[in-house]
Amino acid sequence: LDYRSVINGHRAYGVHRGRLLGYDLTKVRTSLYEKKVGNQTVRPLRWDVEQLWKPVTLQSGSQEPTDVSIQAGSRLYTHVGKTLIAVDLPSGEKERPHVAWKQVLPHVPRAMLAASSRLIVVLANGSILCFGEEREETDLPVLMADEERPAPDQLSRRSDEATRLLEATSEEIGYAVILGLKDGGLVEELLERSRLHVIAVDNNAQLVDDLRQRWMDRGWYGRRVDVLKGDPATIELPPYVATLVATERSGASGPLVTIDPARLARIVRPYGGLVFATGLNTGEIDSLAERWRKISNAGMEVTTSSDSVIWRRPDALPGAADWTHETSDAARSYFSSDERVRAPLGILWYGDSDDYGFHKWKDYGRGVKPQVCRGRLFAFNDRTRVLRAVDIYTGRRFWEYTLPTSLVRFVSLPDGVYVAHGRTCEVLDPKTGKPISRWQVDVDVPQGHQVGVVAVLADGDVVLIGFGFDLPTHSSHPAIQEGLWNARQLVALDRTDGRQLWTQTASRRFNLHAIAMGGGRVYAVDSPSPQELERAVRRGRKPESTEATMHCWDSRSGKLLWRQTMASPPLPSLSWLSIRANDDWVAYNRKHDIVLAGKSGRMRALSAATGRELWPLRPGGQQPLIVADDWVLNQSGIKHDVRTGKPLTQQVILKRQGGGNYAVGTRHLLFWRQICASYIDIETGETQSLRNLRSGCSNSIVAAGGIVSVPCYSIGCVCNYPLQTSFAMYHLPELQEWGP
Repeated sequence: LDYRSVINGHRAYGVHRGRLLGYDLTKVRTSLYEKKVGNQTVRPLRWDVEQLWKPVTLQSGSQEPTDVSIQAGSRLYTHVGKTLIAVDLPSGEKERPHVAWKQVLPHVPRAMLAASSRLIVVLANGSILCFGEEREETDLPVLMADEERPAPDQLSRRSDEATRLLEATSEEIGYAVILGLKDGGLVEELLERSRLHVIAVDNNAQLVDDLRQRWMDRGWYGRRVDVLKGDPATIELPPYVATLVATERSGASGPLVTIDPARLARIVRPYGGLVFATGLNTGEIDSLAERWRKISNAGMEVTTSSDSVIWRRPDALPGAADWTHETSDAARSYFSSDERVRAPLGILWYGDSDDYGFHKWKDYGRGVKPQVCRGRLFAFNDRTRVLRAVDIYTGRRFWEYTLPTSLVRFVSLPDGVYVAHGRTCEVLDPKTGKPISRWQVDVDVPQGHQVGVVAVLADGDVVLIGFGFDLPTHSSHPAIQEGLWNARQLVALDRTDGRQLWTQTASRRFNLHAIAMGGGRVYAVDSPSPQELERAVRRGRKPESTEATMHCWDSRSGKLLWRQTMASPPLPSLSWLSIRANDDWVAYNRKHDIVLAGKSGRMRALSAATGRELWPLRPGGQQPLIVADDWVLNQSGIKHDVRTGKPLTQQVILKRQGGGNYAVGTRHLLFWRQICASYIDIETGETQSLRNLRSGCSNSIVAAGGIVSVPCYSIGCVCNYPLQTSFAMYHLPELQEWGP
């Protein structure tokens, strides 16, 4: 039983792997059972409920998911994959359900509603289907209104305008916002000649109704175009939604000239979004350009031509930053320098479909974490082996790329997405997802063993790949205990041409979390693995301490610059959570050129240039550390001075109440799970919980690009929270006024 179940009184119904299950909720038994968790034996509560009947096969041998079911009267409506199924439920205790009918749909159902003798089904692509009783077809004629089209000279002018607009924008897909309509001609040109989705706004109710009907008849409305009735000068549109802003009512009195420039700039998407005002004379151009240039701290640039003004946001929002690695950066800082992400946060968009958002099965920390670079979120689904790029500002999908294995790691940079798998490193175009380069890596693999990728980092002009052997390929957390994060070789490549620069082989292994880059150097700890410790424990030889060696190499030449041997307490437990929090780790502080290292709740600091110890091993809480410019914050919630290691405060910032997750940070906020996904204001200590929502089993909250992106990493988890969806948030000061 989970959020997809149907519960009606004392009966519950659900579909799993193509089989219909029914339970009697009045016949429940509870008991305790033993379960091994690492070195501990726990006794959780078991809940058993009696079945109403033996499982009924709806679709034989199916592994396809069932996401939604509903009951209407004595009939259950459900699906298995794309197959819609109606099931008649029994009225007597000894009867069994039977299938009334099936129908294969073009896409997977996402929602259903039964009312007025009709079944409404919403599909994953946004289509809505309506099912009802069978009826005979009539011979009544279908009357179509004559479509009013603009005059030929208007069509030619609209075509020229559309050409100029499409040549000015660099994006092939996205949202075009048309503020002010005349006849719909420009909108139709954009729809016919591009992949843009158009949002049109006008306060003429009759024109809005006419265009809605016209575009509904052509199959565009709701799929490619939406028309909103309202004043173009005051209508509230989402921030950063528009790749292109234009109007059909050009000239000095048009909406683009009269609207408040700050309001207009707010809807323009970073990294190329623009406003295009045409039909102006020289004086009007100068006046409008001057007004637009007065809007400061917006990241907008003005250019003019003989009859027009273009207002473009070519780059990032001022103060925004990227999150290019699973750990934020090659330094493993788990820290975003984004200045725009601050409380309070409001919802920008939400949802998942084939064309927007992202969702994947829970991974208990095993999966690859999402990244953001230049307004694009990159997320990998290890079960489907698909890498997806999504617009962080609207949720729309840019592209997908299928990989040959689930053992994939990648980093996201402005010039390419560097994806490593097997012995290969592919460089994908961030804009299109198409391969730019494919490099074969020379890895010294022992005979009879399979190579897999453990880690990928990139700093400056070097890409560093960590390779392991015989890595577990399944998608659950025992993979961590089975050596998923153990690399045996590090290989450095030239980021410009893929040339192999050097290779280093571990005497034991390099832990995924104990590899970092920064300052033109590579830092890695060669240490005993948890599996090695487990074998020693089984033989009754658990060590009192473990010895590891930190190496520092020049990132270009591979020359050894220094090394330090360090002793640490052994892991307190061999569970996956303990391995993630307590195994060897490394992080780099760029501002002070300091490398931090630790294990089992202890940490120390070394000079990154020389290896000289700056402060000795001391209690520091569990990793990962959030490494800012002048301080570090551990997962126990204590902030330390990065130069001295001394606590800056005794106040515990993070007060955990549940959720297998870790915190990540920005200059203003910390993000983690306090049962639900939550964030805390570092300055005030105020915590906000996002009720009924959760992030992934490892943190899938990314503060970058001026907003917060939260792709859905929670499907199928025992943490059965009712809202499972992708969403994004942005700083919304007026949110404080909405409270009681």
